[in-house]
Amino acid sequence: MKRLIQIVVFACLSIAVRAQINTERLLDIGRNALYFEDYVVSIGYFNQVIEAKPYLTDPYYFRAIAKLYLEDFRGCIADCNSALDINPFLPKVYYLRGYAKRYIREWDSSTDDMRKALEFDPDNKEVNSVIIENLVQQKRYDEAYQESMNAIKRFPHHADTYLLLTQVLISQGDTVRAESVLDSAIFYNKYSDLAYAMRGMLRYEKKEYASALEDLNTAVKNNGFRSDYLINRSIIKMETNDLRGALSDLDQAIKLDNTNSTAYFNRALFKAYIGDDNNAIDDYTVCLALDPNNYTAYLQRAFLHTKVGEYKEAIADFSTVIAKYPDFIVAYYGRGDAKKKMHDRLGAEKDYYDAGVIERDIKSGKRGVRKGVEGEIEPSKEARAIVQSLDKRATEKYKSEIRGQVQYKDIDIEPLSNFVVAIADSSAKTFRKQLYNKNLEIVNAQLDFKLSFCLADNAKSLIDFGGLDIVCSEALCFYNRGNERIKIIREHTYKGEKPSLSACVSAINDLNMAYQLDNTIVYALYNIGYVYMLDKEFDEAIKYYSAAIEQYDRFAEAYYNRALIYISQGKKEEARRDLSKAGELGLYGAYNVMRRYVK
Repeated sequence: MKRLIQIVVFACLSIAVRAQINTERLLDIGRNALYFEDYVVSIGYFNQVIEAKPYLTDPYYFRAIAKLYLEDFRGCIADCNSALDINPFLPKVYYLRGYAKRYIREWDSSTDDMRKALEFDPDNKEVNSVIIENLVQQKRYDEAYQESMNAIKRFPHHADTYLLLTQVLISQGDTVRAESVLDSAIFYNKYSDLAYAMRGMLRYEKKEYASALEDLNTAVKNNGFRSDYLINRSIIKMETNDLRGALSDLDQAIKLDNTNSTAYFNRALFKAYIGDDNNAIDDYTVCLALDPNNYTAYLQRAFLHTKVGEYKEAIADFSTVIAKYPDFIVAYYGRGDAKKKMHDRLGAEKDYYDAGVIERDIKSGKRGVRKGVEGEIEPSKEARAIVQSLDKRATEKYKSEIRGQVQYKDIDIEPLSNFVVAIADSSAKTFRKQLYNKNLEIVNAQLDFKLSFCLADNAKSLIDFGGLDIVCSEALCFYNRGNERIKIIREHTYKGEKPSLSACVSAINDLNMAYQLDNTIVYALYNIGYVYMLDKEFDEAIKYYSAAIEQYDRFAEAYYNRALIYISQGKKEEARRDLSKAGELGLYGAYNVMRRYVK
């Protein structure tokens, strides 16, 4: 008996050791995925470690890093909170949380976290730097200056501290001393490309073009991968009439970073200057795809459209500017000219008249500055298509849709479909567990193939239980019939028609019956929410999505669809929270929605 007990104990210890090794292995794989910028994949591994051992801090910390790169800043902060709840003595976590808070403009709280990190790691120069940057962002220049001077006393040979002091001095308007401080930064680090770039632009402001160009040349030599250096150097070259060199720098800047709107804007200005109007229009179009709220680009493009005879396009651009700036006289005159050339005499005269009235009223003091449309312009489908086509480097670097910063991989924002019983398409990307259902397993035992609950849009082939010689539970029969009714509802919805009340009620009744007969079919609750969503009964949809989540708190699709409803209702905080959870659970499209609508 004693021997048997020893064997059992040894076996248990072996299992425990194996479990430990497996957890560590998962953590290592997750870290490797994080290193190779597989952020969504890494989160999946960290989730598994957290589920097995929620008392470990590392998986929360590394998952927070992944979320930071995916721009889920509040999700990052939440994971840092979880790690600090377990162990409040981790300076790296305070630093990460403080860094994430900067992105949501919680400057004071970010600084508090950085100071907490310094308590445990007082010699961390990077933490000091972030504190100074926070103070500059808050325009607390005197405090930033004092912090910079203290940092220089502690780390007199650290060039980056001098760069921060330079930023403070420039913010205070002391450019003379700022240039002197940059000399010190270069003395301690002659390879500091940023120091040369900053000094070059200070010299440019003083019209010392030769020395400014020399500094920018050195900056580009020390770091040839910064497109902003090339853009600034092109500006200096324009001043020295080196037009060929200026255009070459702008072309190279765009090659390095083809999503830099400033590079396209400057190149458009340059091309318009040399009379290359059509190509200038193309550059303005790309610039506006990347930055839809650049009203100067709209205005410049409008004048070029008029010049090349594209009057409708010109009127549209002028109108966009006027909507934002109702008293912008130049835009009225420009639009009037375009209308006149289209032989719209009345429209042109009205614009000229409005411009004259505004001009007189402003001169006489009768008119204050009026506000135009509030909010930002959302990118059009055409603009999003342009941005997607520009992302060549990402498509070359990542052949998988789930690698890298997936929040920039634009998706069509549509609700996820209903769950059906089907043969799932193996090519569908999924990180979610299949919820166990006893009745479905009984069905699968009678078949030569495997059925599962999967999204209708990911189903390889639907199965009609009535056409199979098998025993099927009543709950699954109701569930299947409910989905058949949803199929009809979806067809009406796609045609832009409102689904009939009777079809919705019948589907909901079938799904309710399925759930009452077998409350492990949580997908029935989700599907009811989906029917209400199609019928635009959003409060009811939220109720059922929430019920599904209450039953299964890792229901990514329910979080995602509920978030879309919250967005439509203007509830950004609730939507952000749901999208963060959906992304954490593997629905990478949630990060794109978050970036575009609730960042």
